[in-house]
Amino acid sequence: MTTIWDLDPAGRGKPGRAALMAAQYHEMTEQEYADRLRALIRIVSASTLGLCSFAAGLLIGAFFLF
Repeated sequence: MTTIWDLDPAGRGKPGRAALMAAQYHEMTEQEYADRLRALIRIVSASTLGLCSFAAGLLIGAFFLF
């Protein structure tokens, strides 16, 4: 019988998936941080611009219809 961590009840066996994921951890460099921050700012800016455009369209449409 194997458990969710792929270990047998006696504790022997290969390491589970949690051990493999922990081995892939690394600290982010300054360049990686700057790239991810820049991508986040682009997404937020595009979303904000889209919402403002939608609101302006509703406002203009309300004046034309009523």
